[in-house]
Amino acid sequence: MEEPCYECEESKENWLCLVCGKVGCSVYQKSHMSTHCKSKEHCLALSFSDMSFWCYKCDDYVISEVLEPIKKSFVRKKFPGGAPDLPFFNSEQVLPPKKDESEFQDKTALESLIKRISEGEIKKVVVITGAGISVNAKIPNFRIPEQGLNKVLEETKLPYPEALFILQHFEEHSEYFYKVTKELLSRKYFPTKTHYFIKLLQDKGILLRNYTQNFDDLELEAGIKKEKLIQVHGNLHTGHCIKCKEKVLDKELMEAMKVGLPKLCDKCKSPCRPDIVFFGERLPKTVLEHADELKNECDLLIVIGTSLMTAPFCLFPSIPPNGVPRLVINHSLPEIFKIKSETECCFMKGDCDESVTELVKLLKWDTEFEALLKDNTKPSQ
Repeated sequence: MEEPCYECEESKENWLCLVCGKVGCSVYQKSHMSTHCKSKEHCLALSFSDMSFWCYKCDDYVISEVLEPIKKSFVRKKFPGGAPDLPFFNSEQVLPPKKDESEFQDKTALESLIKRISEGEIKKVVVITGAGISVNAKIPNFRIPEQGLNKVLEETKLPYPEALFILQHFEEHSEYFYKVTKELLSRKYFPTKTHYFIKLLQDKGILLRNYTQNFDDLELEAGIKKEKLIQVHGNLHTGHCIKCKEKVLDKELMEAMKVGLPKLCDKCKSPCRPDIVFFGERLPKTVLEHADELKNECDLLIVIGTSLMTAPFCLFPSIPPNGVPRLVINHSLPEIFKIKSETECCFMKGDCDESVTELVKLLKWDTEFEALLKDNTKPSQ
């Protein structure tokens, strides 16, 4: 531990490098990760929710004797009175082998699920959605440069796209965030077929809740009721000052984001931020207030358009009991389902809109769905 951190000798309080063990590694401070391997330069993330290590380059969990002391150290600090008696806090645990996603593409299991829905056995559906359901609305993805944000991100000189949602970067360069919101809000976007599929579940009286990672409000525009929607990562419409916490008028905040100039607090002149969840912040209270319904009421969980890579939201599909079926619609099966083999999971691989259209046909809801689309859908402008 006497050697300086790889690639970095700087120090800053309250940051711990997972490689050298020293507080203050600027590599970790800037990226919320650490160097996984000096030769390969992989990156590891330690989840504070389940204390697991994840390698983004290997796309897999990492179990190593070298990392166990670090995990134990964090567990002791987080739970000074002793860790909860839960499997993911067991440092001796060896994760079961992952299944291939093709093993979850079982037509018989899907047909069985369709029958249960059609016969009215399924009464309380929880839908979890991510950025993938808005792709066909032509909303640019900040992680994919070719989708239109690359020029704006280059102008901001952010070290990496995700830095846009790190509060420290916002506090130092709020103008970067406002430049990107100007690009995102420069066009009018309309709900996709997937949004209207969720609306159809609501019309059928079986939608218990829609938890969304998005803050584009397309769910509301599609007609999903506010009481049915939980915006897990907050929203762009309300905000407050980063210093004195004074609330900002919704109209003034939205206007500032549309023109790309930071809204300054009327009281202390510090930048104002929207009420979205930046990396490292807690989820809104409304998320936790409704978490029990996943365990006690949900009888079908549908996951659409998300890879479930963000903690603690990635743990939500594990909350319903094992007897509750999961239906996943995405281009790839989230890793959490590959290791949670005890849960009943059906996987429809592909484009979200195409998959829900196929699902609607299987359910024989296509006439109602087409009428809903005809009355509401418009092309993005």
